[in-house]
Amino acid sequence: MSTEILLVRCRNSLIKGPSETAVTGVYPPLGLAYIASALRKAGFKVKILDLQVSKMSLQDTEKLFRREKPLIVGITAITLGWPDVIKMARWTKKILPKSLLVVGGPHLSMYPEESLSFDFIDVGICGEGEETMVELAQKYIYNRAIDNIKGIVVKKFKKIIINPPRGPIENVDKLSFPAFDLLQYRKYWALGVQSPFFTMITGRGCPYRCTFCYQDPLARYRQRSAISVVEEFEIYIKKYGAKELIVFDDTFTVDRQRVLEICRLIRIRNLNFKWNIRTRADLIDEELLRNLKKAGCYSLHIGVESGEQKILDAMNKGITISQIKQAFKLANNLGFETRGYFMIGYLGEDSKTIRKTIDFSKELDLDWASFTVTIGHPKTELYESALKNGVLKDDYWKNYTLGKMNNQPPYFPTDEYNEKRLNQMKNWAYLSFYLSPVFLLSKFLSVRMLRQIRHLISISLRILFET
Repeated sequence: MSTEILLVRCRNSLIKGPSETAVTGVYPPLGLAYIASALRKAGFKVKILDLQVSKMSLQDTEKLFRREKPLIVGITAITLGWPDVIKMARWTKKILPKSLLVVGGPHLSMYPEESLSFDFIDVGICGEGEETMVELAQKYIYNRAIDNIKGIVVKKFKKIIINPPRGPIENVDKLSFPAFDLLQYRKYWALGVQSPFFTMITGRGCPYRCTFCYQDPLARYRQRSAISVVEEFEIYIKKYGAKELIVFDDTFTVDRQRVLEICRLIRIRNLNFKWNIRTRADLIDEELLRNLKKAGCYSLHIGVESGEQKILDAMNKGITISQIKQAFKLANNLGFETRGYFMIGYLGEDSKTIRKTIDFSKELDLDWASFTVTIGHPKTELYESALKNGVLKDDYWKNYTLGKMNNQPPYFPTDEYNEKRLNQMKNWAYLSFYLSPVFLLSKFLSVRMLRQIRHLISISLRILFET
């Protein structure tokens, strides 16, 4: 029996990962693994093809497609990878003209009609895809009408129909764990992370409303139970031999009691592994951090964003400079590896506030720092405000989705600095941080010396090639 459903992550030729993240590498397509798990649970034969780690040539990929003859091909799409999705979708439709070509992912939710404007894309899935994809497969494969499925965008008589949204999955505990067995999980890597590693999500949505981040208006914050989280931990450790787990929740420590219970269950089950989390500076305290440390969590990723309070307020971060300083002081004193994330060139910034952010990054005694130039991501409050106030003249992302733009996504230049200067300032931020005498002395003499050297070399090479 040939594969009924083939899920694909295409290569992203336009994404320069090393230039925009503190930890470079290729992470598993967690969304596809969740979709595959839901489809398999519903009885479908499904495979995942991740072209970001596969070394298959175009010819070999074509042979695989013709051999498998999937009834449905699903391609995942993030905004910055959209041009590659379009190329892949067009090519796939030529090879498999009779297959239903479905595109899903965050970008579809933001520009559904524009995304379906290409004649080779048959269906788009908006929002959380597990239940929608299962219903679509059940109806399409068994020759039933698909045009009334909630949460999809579909063509009918050459007209694009945007169906009513499907509500978010309320009980996220009922979701099957991601189908990592369908991935070449040993091929994924990340600088500073031990392999094999696995990624996890223990909650969906976010209770915060930072202006630079897109939040689905329908998706409130939902979190999995402590027992569900620890059971997934245990599978990766005992079944797959995971050496490290990465929890990708935007803010893992929203529910303090749940975190404490997760730590308690890890200790009761005698699970010994390394893991890291992402959180906010105002959502950690000494008791919480001590429990995390005892449970094997060794690294904290915290979005600092700016060293200037008025910029933090403009971002609606709801956090103060003093809270940030206190959080990192506490984490460092307890022996955590600390990673800070910073943005420069935010709407309303000037070179003085940017320098203040760079200087602030060096005050926090961080192990790692990531600097990005602020981009107006689609449908964010920041982007919509820039459009409304005339800072941006056109809806860049709408035109981008239609294939009309291939230049750099919109920055927020001023009379003081242009886009080129912003990139130079970002590069200077990296060099200033990693080559500062304080950093070199305190970090290179630590037990993490070798990892820091590798990271510094990576950052330095990136800057040299970009400049």
